[in-house]
Amino acid sequence: MIRGFEVAEALEGMACYLIAERVHNGELTSADFAELEACAKELNHYLEAGLLKKWTTADADFHAMLAELCGNHYIVQQRNRITDQINQVLWFVTPFDIDKQVSNQEHMQMLDILQRGDAEAARTIGQLHRHRVRNVLKVIL
Repeated sequence: MIRGFEVAEALEGMACYLIAERVHNGELTSADFAELEACAKELNHYLEAGLLKKWTTADADFHAMLAELCGNHYIVQQRNRITDQINQVLWFVTPFDIDKQVSNQEHMQMLDILQRGDAEAARTIGQLHRHRVRNVLKVIL
């Protein structure tokens, strides 16, 4: 299980890097982030309302959108290969062991960094976000 999360951590870091690079190069604009921003707002709403199943689904959607925005179909393909394995674990542990408030804050930080076009900071926040979850899983699995 942990190996899949290591791959997700690497893929998400690179996806975030590529998104920020595309912003920096003028290939993406704020309009391209509308769906991702709406999803981040839904995540906040679901957490406040205690709708944890909906939060978990929206979280998976948020990360799928990141992969799509990066523009690299190899990252999307690899992410899709490990998604079922990762989601099976997350559906079980997220309601109890993952700090969803911190995740929501990290999603908002990601959006800010991505839209500024800071590729290295984007890579860092993308990796750290998945790394934090991986560390929780190492303790409980």
